Amino acid sequence: MQKLLQKEARVWNEKILLEHWVCCHNQLTPTFQQVPIHWLISSQAERCQQVGTLLMVCVWQRMKDIVKEVLIMAPIMEFKDDYRFLSNFYPSPFVYNDVYFSTNEHFYQAHKAIDRNDFLQIAQAPTPGAAKRMGGTVGCVHQWNVYKEQIMYVGLEHKFHNNPHLKQMLIDTGDRMLMEGNWWGDKYWGICLKTNEGQNRLGHLLMILRGQTGGV
Repeated sequence: MQKLLQKEARVWNEKILLEHWVCCHNQLTPTFQQVPIHWLISSQAERCQQVGTLLMVCVWQRMKDIVKEVLIMAPIMEFKDDYRFLSNFYPSPFVYNDVYFSTNEHFYQAHKAIDRNDFLQIAQAPTPGAAKRMGGTVGCVHQWNVYKEQIMYVGLEHKFHNNPHLKQMLIDTGDRMLMEGNWWGDKYWGICLKTNEGQNRLGHLLMILRGQTGGV
């Protein structure tokens, strides 16, 4: 009787191992799926070792998939490196009302100016940083704070519409949250990383533009 029970237990264990193998086999990548089930070898100890190895492969593959999913959905925290193109300082030439702008920063800062000459000087500034500094010194249009988001959005539309490669890069960000994290204390257009405070208005406008059908 004892030998019979031992035999049944061994058969049952082998059945469980085989079920684990089939489960593992079905979840593996196509390369591993080509391995036939009869590849199981005779020794039970060797079977355990083989199934354990294959289960580890399954776990590793699933972990890679999870990491990939997390990265796809992770927010873009700063407009730098691969995402520098989201910055207003990124080269993105376009013409608006017969005036050439090399970046959206030039466009935005120029529209602060009341005087036409100031407008053109800012538009022709050698760098976006220079345009920003000049925009802070000129006479500003009435109720600028009321209209500034509209101006920013129009500039973003032209930036991406006139530069198809940037448009595709924006689309490729998928559904990820866009956050202009910064260290210079801009709490309106971005989020100050020193305090984790900010309205992130530039990020929101970019996400609106990205989400509109044919918006860019």
